[in-house]
Amino acid sequence: GSASHFAKGEYDWPVPHETRGDEVGVMARALETLRDSIRFQMHEIADMAGERQKLESELDIAREIQVAMLPGAQVLEAGAAAVDVFAVLQPAKAVGGDFYNFFEQDGGVLWFVIGDVSDKGVPAALFMVRTMTVLEVAATLGGSPDRALAEAARHLVEGNDTCMFATALCGKLDLATGALVLANAGHETPLRISADGHVAALPVTAAAPLGFEVAEAYPCWHGLLAPGDTLLMYTDGVT
Repeated sequence: GSASHFAKGEYDWPVPHETRGDEVGVMARALETLRDSIRFQMHEIADMAGERQKLESELDIAREIQVAMLPGAQVLEAGAAAVDVFAVLQPAKAVGGDFYNFFEQDGGVLWFVIGDVSDKGVPAALFMVRTMTVLEVAATLGGSPDRALAEAARHLVEGNDTCMFATALCGKLDLATGALVLANAGHETPLRISADGHVAALPVTAAAPLGFEVAEAYPCWHGLLAPGDTLLMYTDGVT
């Protein structure tokens, strides 16, 4: 009778005859041990489910915070010229290490950066926040993209006991003239899509990623975005 209740998932049903010394007693004690073990495991599963739900809730909040840090689509104007800036981010997990940022400086200059932190999940997201902050500060100091990457590299190598790193592509665009400058810290090669649909990879020399060493130099690539051209940058999640 007790075994039939077990088969129905009724593990609170008592098992009699535990004190008997014959085969029935052996079976009763075995069933009682099994019952206690199953009940204990069910309580553990319930506790784990509660912890998992709490963790997922915290990760959802972290994801919202991470996405809120990134700028939305904008149309920037300088005189008669206008530039559309758009980005999309889809983490492989609740949070991730891919990032982008862009902002306009005085004088009609658009600064932008896209990057990808090694690994995934929470550690990558934390290092992503640090990398974004350092790069933004370095870019606001002015100068050129190569100087911004070099300055960020020096800061990110300090205290990096976890040996994490980030690739990054940094650039600035003169909104009025289309003059474009790019510097690359181990990131994927950007593409320029001409107004006629022709696609070409831009030969931006890649130096060391940010985090575990400081490159001697981050060579700059100089070019031009003509009216109707598109600059496409991406992370290895696309490839």
